[in-house]
Amino acid sequence: MYRSLFKHEWSLMWKSKKNVFFIIFLFLLMAGYCFIVLPDSKTVHTLDHEELEESIITNEPLIKSRLEKGYTGQNSFTKQAAYHMFTADNDRYSRLLYAYENDQASRYLQLKMLEPGYGISTFKMFEGSTYPYMDRMHFDYYTMMRYQALLNDERTLTFASLEQKTAVQLLEQLFMVGGPFLLFVAIYFSSDVLIRDRSHATLKQGFPISWYHTINVKSGVAFLYTLVVTLTLIGVGILMMIPLYGLGSLHLSIPYLTSYNDVALEQYDYMSMSEFLLQSVIFLVILLFLFVRLSMSASLLFKKSWLVMGSLTILLLFERVLRDRTSDTVFGVDVGYLPQTYFDFGKVAAHEMNYLFLTDSISFARGIIILGVLIMIVEAINWGLCKIRSKQRFFA
Repeated sequence: MYRSLFKHEWSLMWKSKKNVFFIIFLFLLMAGYCFIVLPDSKTVHTLDHEELEESIITNEPLIKSRLEKGYTGQNSFTKQAAYHMFTADNDRYSRLLYAYENDQASRYLQLKMLEPGYGISTFKMFEGSTYPYMDRMHFDYYTMMRYQALLNDERTLTFASLEQKTAVQLLEQLFMVGGPFLLFVAIYFSSDVLIRDRSHATLKQGFPISWYHTINVKSGVAFLYTLVVTLTLIGVGILMMIPLYGLGSLHLSIPYLTSYNDVALEQYDYMSMSEFLLQSVIFLVILLFLFVRLSMSASLLFKKSWLVMGSLTILLLFERVLRDRTSDTVFGVDVGYLPQTYFDFGKVAAHEMNYLFLTDSISFARGIIILGVLIMIVEAINWGLCKIRSKQRFFA
């Protein structure tokens, strides 16, 4: 009977128009990003050919004019030689363009790093930040460490990896930035798993299975379905990116800050890409299961799918909306002990959440323990709700 219920629920999940349309939407969104947005996207890691070529063209008449007039020495007031500055700039720009156009990634990156701070960040990038100067310093050090890691292992160095466009690096960015959105997928798919049965009350009440076990089977199907869809879409996205920018390497090194008293270059260390992805996937699986079970709790309470989706979305975004970097506590509780902190699991796995709050209380091991305790609490709540809101009351 359990197998029959599982097959029945599995079939309903795949036939649901709501789910099918959402999957199509996610696929189109992913394809649009891979083939339209990403190829034209420019970041601080991307060489701006036009800007460099314009700079070379602008500097050439200035160099020629000063050479013809003999103005090649230092200015008596500024003590700087404009002729030599323009000449050095054009030489560097020309070598950067040559290395880039001839696919010499190692040479290009070496030239890019010759002048500290060249092409890494600007103050405009951190407008509105709580700590703009510190954030800029952290970004620059992080980028320099990442560049150095690529130079240390040239097997992983390509222009795609330099611009962070390989499939593995895009997966890293997805976990770092889009972790909560992946959890919303679980909320969306599971929000009506229990409630849709209210339209077939007579049929569903006929299953000779206890109410609590019925909910367990339904949430198990929803969890497995969400996991399959999520991993399949990620896999398809990786396959899309491989022909464009390559797979990338799991040996790539990711820098992270080890001490939060100050931001200094010597306080950074490396973790491997494989370690980051493993921790992120473990968090993802646990959190998907957690939100499916929370969806069952909300369904028993509200009996309306839109209320289930809305309440769980608020819970999901609670930490991000109320995030205050000036304090490492929320309502007097250390952020390292709040389950909501770990909903942004990519930043936790990359130790970036520690930097945001300048605390060492957030870790992978602590996150697993706290989420495990939360799951046990949710299980107890579900068991209690099944006793309070019996099958007959739920379908009434």
